[in-house]
Amino acid sequence: MIRKLRIYLDTSVPNAYIDDRNSMRQELTKVFWNRLDQYKVFTSELVIEEIEAISDEIKRNQILDLIKDFEKLNSKGEEIE
Repeated sequence: MIRKLRIYLDTSVPNAYIDDRNSMRQELTKVFWNRLDQYKVFTSELVIEEIEAISDEIKRNQILDLIKDFEKLNSKGEEIE
């Protein structure tokens, strides 16, 4: 059985996916995003908290939607350390 590599995404990665101020960065992020099925992807409760603090409701909801299926690590436990 082949195990997938595990990667952790912080707030900057899904943000770059929707941030159109730098088209090259956004395009590279989208290419990367399309390959995420090759990995076991994690994010954390801390990332969720940071995203939920975004005042722009549309941007906040877009980012939350992008990461909704990723496993969330407990930011207060050993997992995140």
